[in-house]
Amino acid sequence: MAVSTGNDDFRIIEKNPIYQDSLSILTASERQELAVIIQNLKKNPFRYRELRKPFEGRRTARFANGRYKLMFRVELNTRNVFLLYVGPRSRIYLT
Repeated sequence: MAVSTGNDDFRIIEKNPIYQDSLSILTASERQELAVIIQNLKKNPFRYRELRKPFEGRRTARFANGRYKLMFRVELNTRNVFLLYVGPRSRIYLT
């Protein structure tokens, strides 16, 4: 039986190699903005836009004045947020 620690935050999963590779395009200040978004995801990942077909089940968050988006997937039953990809807004849906 699991015991609650009182911490209801979502867990961030960054182990996706595509996500890790996509970080290389960001400047230091853009990475800082992304870090703030990731902290917000821990509290409430549902505040960000849910995508429609063919990207059902995924969400995006804009940053760097809308130039970039973070694509992620939320797994409610395990309270995991899987970071999938970071990319220019104009190309994020081509992945």
